Amino acid sequence: MTENKPGELGVSNLAISALPLLLDERRLRCWFLAVFRGSVTECPLCSSPLIGKVLRTFAAGRRTKCQSCGGDIRLWQGTPLHAMKLSHSQFFLLVCLSGLDVPGADIARIIGISKSTEHAWRNRLQTIVIKDVAAKQTRVGADGN
Repeated sequence: MTENKPGELGVSNLAISALPLLLDERRLRCWFLAVFRGSVTECPLCSSPLIGKVLRTFAAGRRTKCQSCGGDIRLWQGTPLHAMKLSHSQFFLLVCLSGLDVPGADIARIIGISKSTEHAWRNRLQTIVIKDVAAKQTRVGADGN
């Protein structure tokens, strides 16, 4: 294994640093929506259907008001991604690189965030995973399997 000189990136580091260029924000937002929200067509507060401009604004990730309940609604409201300050690409890379046990300082450098932000999100991801596993175990127990 050859060592890189200071200031030089190895081939794998170079490939990892290019990953953000390959990710499409719009497609990632749609994928995250399917995973975390399920439906974009309902108000997260009252479950009433969203239509027209309100639906388009909501689906684009901007704050809007529900026509039925009048509440201020946001796309990620009620999901683990609420108040996320990362782009969808940054979050996706954070999840993937964390899963590959890439050191936190390297993840922060690759996706362009501070080490403290990476650390906070890594802790938040562990909480999401623990809750997801607990929910699956509860469903399995309820099914009698």
